[in-house]
Amino acid sequence: MIARTCVLILGLIASTTFAQSEVVEDRPVDFSTKGAQLEFSPPRLRYCGLPVQRTRITVSWDATAAGVNRTQVYLHEVGDRLFSSGGAVGESETGEWVTNGTRFILYSPELDEVLAEKSFRLIPCNTREYPDELPSES
Repeated sequence: MIARTCVLILGLIASTTFAQSEVVEDRPVDFSTKGAQLEFSPPRLRYCGLPVQRTRITVSWDATAAGVNRTQVYLHEVGDRLFSSGGAVGESETGEWVTNGTRFILYSPELDEVLAEKSFRLIPCNTREYPDELPSES
């Protein structure tokens, strides 16, 4: 009985450590070129416990400024997992699998170029303020 209790406690400590390590402290990837835009709605999620929260978001993009007619949105890496494809402007809803660090990449097959990439971010629940917009990187 004591051994089983110790194993359970160690398992809880390990899962807490793992979940906390998934909360990225530095800024997420947020890159755009040629005027392309890649946005999330909601823009971020509060992280309030175990297990690490997952959410459903809408990913929208606008690549008209880049002068392209077709776009593809990938997860993690170009060519890795196609999330959506379509015209220069579009949006697509995810399932309830997006969590901290999930990276989306807006790619133009016409230009063979990444136009934007952005990572979804969790904000720790113990953050004192929940700003509408995080300060932008300079």
